[in-house]
Amino acid sequence: MDNNNDDRCPRQAMLEDLSANIKPWIEDGDQIILGMDLNDDIRTQKITQPLTDLGLLELVTSKHGHHAPSTYNRGSVPIDAVFVSSTLRHAKCGYLAFGDGIPSDHRSIWLDLPYTAAFGHDIPPFVIPLAR
Repeated sequence: MDNNNDDRCPRQAMLEDLSANIKPWIEDGDQIILGMDLNDDIRTQKITQPLTDLGLLELVTSKHGHHAPSTYNRGSVPIDAVFVSSTLRHAKCGYLAFGDGIPSDHRSIWLDLPYTAAFGHDIPPFVIPLAR
């Protein structure tokens, strides 16, 4: 049998290929923030496994429990997700109501990342010199 993986489900193939491309960044110490519309329940292991195997975490459901609301206005389960590196797990996050944020038939997901978590330091204040 040919091992070229042509028999893979397209969604699973995309997740595996994406994971393979993200892995070197994680190995180099880069932080990852990955937002996705997966068109399937993000609380299932078959969807999250390739990304959690890399140490990524679906932030909103991990912070607020697996009783997340639907993220598509004609759906019944959360299908939109934000996966983050372990260094960003303490970020505040949540969903907006339908129609808030960007006009869409999906809920907007928000993250509040402190500068120190995202960039590793506080950016010094901008000083405007006084002119005569």
